[in-house]
Amino acid sequence: QLRAEGRHFVDGYGRVCSLRGVNLSGSCKTPADHDHENFPGDPRSVTFVGRPSPLEEAHEHFSRLRRWG
Repeated sequence: QLRAEGRHFVDGYGRVCSLRGVNLSGSCKTPADHDHENFPGDPRSVTFVGRPSPLEEAHEHFSRLRRWG
């Protein structure tokens, strides 16, 4: 069982637990230019730029993740 203590998650033995990773929705794991009719189509034309968020918002999202640790 985990509980929150300040900025940490602590287990039943009092050990600080480090959670790793970021969960993303399945809809952001497809290419930005996804074509349901021809996917995967030509792999040279597939791009994930803009996934999971628009490129111009990337700094905001990565900064938030960094603050969260």
